[in-house]
Amino acid sequence: MDSTPLSRRRDFLQTAGLGLMGWPLAQTFFCTTTPAMAQSAASTTTASALPQLNRFPRMMQNWLVDEVRAAEARGNARRDALKTKADAEAYVKSVQQRIRECFGPLPEKTPLNAKVTKTLERDGYQIENIVFESRPN
Repeated sequence: MDSTPLSRRRDFLQTAGLGLMGWPLAQTFFCTTTPAMAQSAASTTTASALPQLNRFPRMMQNWLVDEVRAAEARGNARRDALKTKADAEAYVKSVQQRIRECFGPLPEKTPLNAKVTKTLERDGYQIENIVFESRPN
């Protein structure tokens, strides 16, 4: 039963695939453009002349990069304006204050409950291995 729809479909797909494989070769033989026409078309459609496609997915990234560059330029200008030691110390204090505001208050101090697990005696000093609670409980 060679005439089943599956075998006919398979034969069709194989034949169509072979025909498509010859398509690039056929274009080179039957192309009607001259080299001068191809060069003029290539010169008018350079990468800079083409509109940028698919620009919207990168809009947020481009905006953020621009913001970071502007902030970096402001920071560089502010640091370049520092001339004395007092100016530098005031700048460091202002940066530390802004960092504290960003992170908020420090957590409450909790007991570490340190325990010595091992002590190594050396000449003139000793090494203690300790375990402590970095978080309560």
